[in-house]
Amino acid sequence: MTNHEHILILLDGTAHREPWISDIAKQAYIIAADGGIRHADLLGVRPDLWIGDFDSSSVDMHETYPEIPKSEYAADKIKSDGELAIEEALSFNPAQITLLGALGGERTDHSLFNILGALRFAHQHPSCKFVLVGDRQTAMPLVPGKRLEISPRHGSILSIVPFSQLHGLTITGVRWPLNSVEVELGSTHTLSNVIDSQAHVELAGGLAIAIVQIKD
Repeated sequence: MTNHEHILILLDGTAHREPWISDIAKQAYIIAADGGIRHADLLGVRPDLWIGDFDSSSVDMHETYPEIPKSEYAADKIKSDGELAIEEALSFNPAQITLLGALGGERTDHSLFNILGALRFAHQHPSCKFVLVGDRQTAMPLVPGKRLEISPRHGSILSIVPFSQLHGLTITGVRWPLNSVEVELGSTHTLSNVIDSQAHVELAGGLAIAIVQIKD
């Protein structure tokens, strides 16, 4: 039985089969964004909805998943398939949206838009947690007033990448904790910390992304 509290979106980027992602997939409502449906076989699942303009979906994919409901858009749309999938997911008012295939690979532009899009949606929908996964990395938007909890199962190396001037950044559960510090845009002050236990990250002002390198 699917659970609309947690929605898993399959994007057409690099993905590996992480045990915790497989656990999520067992009960989550799953949306495939165009060619991201190729990750369904990786997880051993069948998506609940297939969305996009289908320019990245092969004939074989359509033959493999003929029964999945489709939401088709014109190729000249002004939003990516991933953005449309997030908007669809938000219509269910979920507690968490996980985007698989959102990071890494050959398309840096796609990764950046995935990150910035998640940051924008997290700012607009503070009750929803966003987790981006791909290419052995996990990323989570960090917005003011919303505490992030990062389990060691997600990885061991934590970087906070500022997308603006950061005010009152606090990090605990790491080798080099920070207490209400200021971080300039472009500063490497928050590059490559080490998660020692359950890490917590809070921000008083600004926008950032927490990126974790996934353990083997």
